[in-house]
Amino acid sequence: MKISLTSDVELWSWNKNFEQDVKNGVLKLVELAEREKIPVTLFISLSDKGYFEKNYIEKISELIKQIKSKIIDYGIHTHCKNIPMGFPTIHDNLKDYKKEEMERIVKWYKNKLEKITKKKVFTHRAGSYAIPNLEIIDEVLGKNNLTIDSSYLIEIIVFQ
Repeated sequence: MKISLTSDVELWSWNKNFEQDVKNGVLKLVELAEREKIPVTLFISLSDKGYFEKNYIEKISELIKQIKSKIIDYGIHTHCKNIPMGFPTIHDNLKDYKKEEMERIVKWYKNKLEKITKKKVFTHRAGSYAIPNLEIIDEVLGKNNLTIDSSYLIEIIVFQ
């Protein structure tokens, strides 16, 4: 039996400490994935979720650039608070934005994450379990060539 793992990579509310909440855990997971040859998709939040972590995008970018593993893939984890969009991003959840704003947020995330990772991004997971209207989110993701949304689809896949 083969196993594939996913993990959300985001600043947590418990400690609000990048090193403890994000960096250390991600590096341990990558180490495990490499050792055990387990594919992992890391769903990356590019928002500090309103915790005012100084230089959060730069820190997460540097962390991702440290990961050289070929079995690590990346997906978008749409927390939205305080991301630089040219319009107010006061809400953390994608579902709290108008459709046009959702499209801009998802496009920004995809472009930014592909630039950082140097890998194609085709998966999405909504932050905070806050799933937008399925019809709208499917359209928004489709316009951005995101083919998998793991926000509302939870399954165990066993490969033979």
